[in-house]
Amino acid sequence: MLAVGDGGSAARGELERLRLLHRDATGRDGLERLVRRVARELGATAVLLDPRRRVLHAFPEEPPGPVLRSITAGVERMLTGGARSLAIDAGSERVWAFALGPEPASPVLVVVGEQAGSAAHGPFLDDALRLLRLCWENWAGRRRAGRLDRADRAVREAVLHMLMVGQQQAAHQTASALGHALPESVRVAVVEAASGIREVLAARLAEATRGRAWIVRCPVYSGHLIALVPADGRDDERVPFGELFSPSDRISVGASRTAHLHQVPAAYRQAFHALARARTGPRWQATFRPDTDLAAVVGCRGRRWAEGVLAPLTGHRPRRPQDPTAEELRATLRSWLAFHRHAARQLKIHRNTLAARIDRIEGLLGQDLHGLAGRAGTDLALRLLDAVGEEPADDDRWDDLGAILAASAVRAWANRFLRPLVQAPSGVLDTARVWIENGTHLESTAAVLGISVPAVRKRLHRAEEALERSLLRSPSACYDLHFAFRADAQRS
Repeated sequence: MLAVGDGGSAARGELERLRLLHRDATGRDGLERLVRRVARELGATAVLLDPRRRVLHAFPEEPPGPVLRSITAGVERMLTGGARSLAIDAGSERVWAFALGPEPASPVLVVVGEQAGSAAHGPFLDDALRLLRLCWENWAGRRRAGRLDRADRAVREAVLHMLMVGQQQAAHQTASALGHALPESVRVAVVEAASGIREVLAARLAEATRGRAWIVRCPVYSGHLIALVPADGRDDERVPFGELFSPSDRISVGASRTAHLHQVPAAYRQAFHALARARTGPRWQATFRPDTDLAAVVGCRGRRWAEGVLAPLTGHRPRRPQDPTAEELRATLRSWLAFHRHAARQLKIHRNTLAARIDRIEGLLGQDLHGLAGRAGTDLALRLLDAVGEEPADDDRWDDLGAILAASAVRAWANRFLRPLVQAPSGVLDTARVWIENGTHLESTAAVLGISVPAVRKRLHRAEEALERSLLRSPSACYDLHFAFRADAQRS
């Protein structure tokens, strides 16, 4: 009777150990928990070596360097000889090593202590090794999937970057390498959400568009998703994501009008400004209104002026092979005008490199790109080069900036653009005007108005709500606001 009782107790003990092993193996940190379980159960030191023989987990501590080197050498001899387990002496320590698989590049469990070789612990070790093998395969699979996901994200970001800097052919080739053809026409959407749900929203959008949307985690704003969605010939006011998201998601979505791939930079700006409208308006989604965009009003009639402004940059030839090309300088200029201090992050270059390139561009164009007027004029020129439409007759061209701002269509646009500020609460229009006159410097604006910087910010936020455009965050509508005030001054 005693023997039977002892046997039953031993069986229950084995079942309890197996239950604990399975419980440890089910968590995301299953490998580390199993290594701890082995060490505690055997009263030894347990070490898990990865296929490169680096310590992945060790408990209660990593063996000393000489002991670990001796273990590693023994493990290599074991695997080279085709053995799956090994017992060696490393100094004064007895060491047992167990390969977790038949492959030479298998991870290895190392146990330092006499108890590992005890026959009484054989069933426990067998179970532990089997579960360690399963946990390793799961962990390694997640790491491979993570690497693939990171690589896919990096390529998608690179393709968006190419489109943003005007490298359409390279973007097409890179996208094709992933097996995804870029559509000719897209609508750009910017989704603003808390970081905790951004991945859920990205997956939902990818599934709903059957993988056709080019989805990128914004490299500048951590709470933004940028999506290039095939336009399918539509260009209406309805944001095409109403069936994907809802107000309960606590997000804001801004979308551009339909754009060709070479117009992606302008479409991104449209979506960014529509986002400001969605963020502050009665609805959580909005589409950009083209009647608020100066470049859309001027169109092809100002292209000759734009070409003249940018000719020194377009025709630039670097003197040395290591110097930036005209295309690189133009990409830098676009990013600087759109993102200003965030441009280095968007371009993935050092800020000193950015500063050197801007100095070079200023020298070529003869423009002060740190001053608002110089940036606004250069930005408008770049946007006009992207204008689509029939070539105007000679008598319908606006060949200089003065002619552009004096045109009746532009003066009418300025009136429409500024009307919401005129109708805004007291102080908003004057604050916006002084802010523009002082080069968008908050401190100078506050000093002129005799109010605090936070008060200036508050009024400019109200101006953003009135204009339904972003002012304080880049890309900012400050360039169009600058020209609206100038055109309005000519009218009056």
